Amino acid sequence: MQPDEELNELCKKIELGKDFLSPSRITEELKKMILHSTRPSLGFRWVEKIGRLKELFPELEATIGVLQIERYHPEGDVFEHTMQAVDAAAGLQNDNPEEIFFYSDEEKLKVILGTLCHDFGKVFTTDENKHAYGHEKVIEPAKHFLHRFEFGKQINKSVILFIKFHHRLHQVLESHNPELRTKKLAHELWPKANIKELVMVCLSDLRGRSSEGDSLPLTCPIPGVDKFIEIAKRLDVWTKPEPALISGKDLKGYVEPGPEMGEMLERAYEIQITQNIKDKKKLIELTVAGSIQSH
Repeated sequence: MQPDEELNELCKKIELGKDFLSPSRITEELKKMILHSTRPSLGFRWVEKIGRLKELFPELEATIGVLQIERYHPEGDVFEHTMQAVDAAAGLQNDNPEEIFFYSDEEKLKVILGTLCHDFGKVFTTDENKHAYGHEKVIEPAKHFLHRFEFGKQINKSVILFIKFHHRLHQVLESHNPELRTKKLAHELWPKANIKELVMVCLSDLRGRSSEGDSLPLTCPIPGVDKFIEIAKRLDVWTKPEPALISGKDLKGYVEPGPEMGEMLERAYEIQITQNIKDKKKLIELTVAGSIQSH
């Protein structure tokens, strides 16, 4: 089903305001579109078609016409890439060679919102050669987008993490010690997000690159993703980081509670995952010895 011209004309003229189409009402409609649609992009494309995209979602509208390197993005500009990626994220539940599934509506909401916002920074970083170095560090546009609606602080924080880390999967796989980098990544994401959710955003990003002309995303397996999933699951950090062996209570006899204890706990966790230590007593000894040497 498609909106007819009479409906399009009516929606072009609807006035927005506190009493009509308030942020809370738009938020609820966005949630329905994200959680229940197989192609959420159709909603955003329709809003663009009737000329209201800049008014409702200016950060998304700004991606129209932002060109990308064809070798990596044969699909076109950042807007087209984003629309395909959003549909790829929504399709994970149905067409999923990697067998990654959403565990809850909240997880699906934050993954698809993360996918929607992940390249807003390209508007500000794309140069004359179509490179967008550092776009993952530009988070203000996404913050502006999220704060206009009512998704909740926890979901907003998760989305910002996905933006910051959506290139990390490649960096981990190309590193000399992907196992250690995977453990560190799980720790950096927690508790607002986890590796499984980040992989869903990254996979959607990588599949939003179809040049077939039908605006449908890729559905094929993406090289490297399976390897990363295997590492995360083997290390048991797929949905949560490796638990810390020691807590502040274990260090009470060595240091007073406060900033110094916090630093020692961070050092302890670094030693734990770097040296793959499972013995609590040994970890305390190494942590305390390292603290003494640093002083």
